[in-house]
Amino acid sequence: MELDTVHVKGKKIISKIYHPLGLKSEISEQTRQALTLHNDAIRHYYAGEFDQADDLFCRLIQQHSDFAQYYRYMLKQVAEKTNVTLVRQGEIS
Repeated sequence: MELDTVHVKGKKIISKIYHPLGLKSEISEQTRQALTLHNDAIRHYYAGEFDQADDLFCRLIQQHSDFAQYYRYMLKQVAEKTNVTLVRQGEIS
C-alpha cells in the first residue's frame, strides 16, 4: 500500500514509501476493497483534487479503523493544502 512520497536529503528524486499488506494470495477481499479506495484517495491527493481525497480518507477512517491514524494524518495534509476545517461529519476534532 503506497503511503506517500518523500524527498530524500541529498537526492534530487522523489521516493515513494509503502506499507506491506501481505502476500496477494493471503489478502482478504475486504482488504482488497480498502486498497482500491485507498489508491483512489492517493490518486486524488496527488492530482490536487483535495475535496475528493478528503471524502475518501474520511470513508476509509470509518470503514477501516486499523489504519485510522494514517488516514487522520492524510486528512491533516489535505487540510494544510486547502486551508479547510478538519471537522468533517464529527470525525476529526
